[in-house]
Amino acid sequence: MYNAVWTALDQGQCIGIFPEGGSHDRTDLLPLKAGACIMALGAMVKYGKPVSIVTAGLNYFKGHRFRSKVVVEFNKCYTIPMELAELYKTNKRDAIANLLKDIEEKLRDVVVSVPSFKELSAVYLARQLYVTDGTVLSREQESLLNRRLATGYKAFRDHPEITLLFTQIREYNTMLRNLGVNDKRVKSLSTSFLENFITMAYSLLVAIVSSSFALPGLIFTGPIALILRYLSEKERRKALAKSDVKIYGRDVIASHKIITALSILPIVFTIFYAAFYYIFREFSRKHRLLFTIFFSILWPLYLYLMIISSGIALTNFRIVKSRVFLLIYPDYISRLRERRAELHKKIQKFVDEHGAEVVKNFEETRVVPKPVAISKRESQRFDEVFQTCLLYTSDAADDLLCVDLGGRRIIKKKK
Repeated sequence: MYNAVWTALDQGQCIGIFPEGGSHDRTDLLPLKAGACIMALGAMVKYGKPVSIVTAGLNYFKGHRFRSKVVVEFNKCYTIPMELAELYKTNKRDAIANLLKDIEEKLRDVVVSVPSFKELSAVYLARQLYVTDGTVLSREQESLLNRRLATGYKAFRDHPEITLLFTQIREYNTMLRNLGVNDKRVKSLSTSFLENFITMAYSLLVAIVSSSFALPGLIFTGPIALILRYLSEKERRKALAKSDVKIYGRDVIASHKIITALSILPIVFTIFYAAFYYIFREFSRKHRLLFTIFFSILWPLYLYLMIISSGIALTNFRIVKSRVFLLIYPDYISRLRERRAELHKKIQKFVDEHGAEVVKNFEETRVVPKPVAISKRESQRFDEVFQTCLLYTSDAADDLLCVDLGGRRIIKKKK
């Protein structure tokens, strides 16, 4: 195998490899295997050509769930020094160890790694709380900020201030779950009883219509989903029992569902089509065949729309839940916003004070610009300017009662 890989590298081809040697659901990297080093250094020794490595990070957001998000990041190209190839000729162990260290450093630049899922969730929420309102970040900036916060958390996790801060972040997350919303929606929630009631009624209507449209498909595909869930759960337990590195074994759930679905769905669809063909047995063969072909085209399209409608229904049911909660506890949103503002200030303060200890050239490479501080005296002068800056239009300056916001004169008729 290695000879084939060396030949491919000599010909300028690319080789993709997972250096950890297997899948897992940990929030940190496993010890890297030596295979990637043997491939690269072996090709360099055999052909005398440099080999470059591009590390890629797969950052999953609930990767075991259907239609979950994943961010793929690529690091800068790293060319392996020829000195390592020379060392590989005389001392393979040291050469491989040095290259593995370099690869791990490059990988950590593109992955978010913390000790546990609970801490990873808190890091993601801390990033949302840290970003100033109105600041829009790209996916790359979000991932960079996640990595920096994760690195900072691991460096200061025993710091009393960080311990208290992350405890408060988890409490805030609990408040969000009670309300049934995420952090992004806190600012847009209304405290108006009438507005919340109208939103609840509208969302309830949309949820009922969407779920009604999706219900027939859910009835037909529900048993399939239960079978896939049962088989994937069985596979998860089996993989977890055999592995020493998996925590929950969730990394095998999605892949096993897809593999199983690819083998089950063709059989199920064939049964559906045969049943549909049989239902129209009273019609002529030509019409039965035509109806069946028509059904075979519309049925997959309906299933796709069913998935979308199900998502819309779930989203609107969550909105209904949150609005009912706000109708019962109208002051909850105020307390939630106060807690958010407090956490925002604390996270920004800690980052400003300790960011340089984690990130080199922190001020020059900040992802979120530092807010411009205004002194108390400047703030007072700013207020004075706007307090005394009252403008009248010339044609109505003689009568205060005749001025409106558009600068037009209001003519009052005398009785």
